[in-house]
Amino acid sequence: MKKALVMARTNNLGDDIQAWPAWQFWGRNVDAVLERDTLKWWHPLGFDLKPKEKIAIIFNGWLTYNPRGWLPPRNVSPLFISLHIAPEIAPKFFRPELVEYLSQFEIGARDLATLVLLKSHGLKAYFSGCLTLTVSHWLSRTAPPKGFRPLIVDLDEEAMHYVPLEIRNASINSTQEISAILKLIPKITQMRWTKALKTILPRSFLDLFSYFVFRKILDMSPGVPKSPLSRLVLAEERLRLLSSASLILTSRLHIALPAASLGVPVILVHRRLHEDLRFSGLSGLVNSYTLEEFREVGHDLSYDKLTNPGLGQIDSLKEAILARLNEYRSSVSSLLAS
Repeated sequence: MKKALVMARTNNLGDDIQAWPAWQFWGRNVDAVLERDTLKWWHPLGFDLKPKEKIAIIFNGWLTYNPRGWLPPRNVSPLFISLHIAPEIAPKFFRPELVEYLSQFEIGARDLATLVLLKSHGLKAYFSGCLTLTVSHWLSRTAPPKGFRPLIVDLDEEAMHYVPLEIRNASINSTQEISAILKLIPKITQMRWTKALKTILPRSFLDLFSYFVFRKILDMSPGVPKSPLSRLVLAEERLRLLSSASLILTSRLHIALPAASLGVPVILVHRRLHEDLRFSGLSGLVNSYTLEEFREVGHDLSYDKLTNPGLGQIDSLKEAILARLNEYRSSVSSLLAS
């Protein structure tokens, strides 16, 4: 039996950070990488399985740009854990054949909204939290350099105005966007002419078209690593940067959660913190604010004395995830040895 990773070809390093713990779990040694959205073998070139050959895969993360066609191959022995399914794709995603397939498994939901969604389709599910909460199992926190060194990652520009000047001056700034070229895509989708198209053309058509265009730009972008291994190495470099920070200010869920796992205090600021269902059940693990809330408190926080409010829950979720991973390893161990 072989082992594989699920990875996504996106411009968001957070997708690779989510794959990194599964890579560590397999001892950084896998036979193949399955692309998350197409469910085609991404790496190595020409990889294929014999008809009766099985492969073990941990499915985690956000699903999917391909809701109408998403159905894992039958020769996969999966663990479904830390899944997020966006409500807007649910009608296309939960097709009868997929519901029948998923009914064989107990599924770990990354957030409470996904847990409700899975159960509404009669599936066995539980709240697992995110796989990135296990990062500290494989990576230790680096002692920060002398002095207070915050790290700012993709913080809302307006939120920056509410951060005291001395904190901004002491900070290192970074981004989760892998390629600057692809930063143009969100801006294009907000242009007046694209908004007009949304009132004329079916949403399903626009979704598929946007995905097609995105993939083409991604393939042509010289700044985006094409190899899954290079993306995992880039993710590990980012995690080591997080581990050395005194404090992290971000709007990114997959900066906040691995940093919290490493014991780094986090300030998470997101305009739609209470509306965006990705944060349900997770935002309370760190110091979380909407933009309006942060406007009121940003200048008064004791930045050098913060801790994460969910320390106990972080540890509990981490240990529960690791127990599920080890149980999964035991269930496939005899097959892996064959």
